[in-house]
Amino acid sequence: MSEQWLRAPGERVDDLGRAGLKMIQNREDFCFGTDAVLLAHFARMRNDARVLDLGCGNGILPLLLYGRYGVKHIVGIEIQPRAAELAHRNVGINALEAYIEIRQGDYRQPEMVEPGNYTVVVSNPPYLKLGCDPAVRESQRIAKTECCATLREVLETAARALRSNGKLYLVYRPNRLPELMAELLRVKLEPKHLRLVQPRAKSEPNLVLVSAVLHGKPGLQIVPPLILADEEGRPTPEVTAIYEQS
Repeated sequence: MSEQWLRAPGERVDDLGRAGLKMIQNREDFCFGTDAVLLAHFARMRNDARVLDLGCGNGILPLLLYGRYGVKHIVGIEIQPRAAELAHRNVGINALEAYIEIRQGDYRQPEMVEPGNYTVVVSNPPYLKLGCDPAVRESQRIAKTECCATLREVLETAARALRSNGKLYLVYRPNRLPELMAELLRVKLEPKHLRLVQPRAKSEPNLVLVSAVLHGKPGLQIVPPLILADEEGRPTPEVTAIYEQS
């Protein structure tokens, strides 16, 4: 039955292993990675949260958040038409149209985001400056570089979308952590939790998970780092548990 949702060469249907959820992926353009899984696990919310995903890609975060927390009001915005269409199908293949809405467009535009309407914003934003990405495919360049939205614009949109005391969860790159902290504070998003992610115990971090609260009180908790694999390359018990819970 799932084959009816496949519409392009290279597409496949994967089982997400939670709540019977399935995911259409395109091996060339729109496959989700570890960062999305880690972000979905790092985020905390109740099932009555109103959630906004800035740059939802193929819809992986909305699906994982629905499966993990049972959230019943999630909006994902994606600027790339092909990715947004795939996200629509991923919502449809799981019959979640009543809970997850996908919008195709530029979330920087005021009409795309209702101000003060959300209790949680999540984002896996572009993390490379323009000209820094060797990706050949246009879809990957848009997803990885700031050609369509800078870090400042992402955070301005998040702050505009959130209610006071609403929470932002994002995954980013450690080498831009000083800029991230400065930009969060500039839009009144107070950093609350920070967790570095390391490929192995002796490796430098390659991801950082950050939470922030709009108009929150100062106070940042540094969480012990997450180690992805042991020295033999096997997933650590914590990572294995994260994938089982996602």
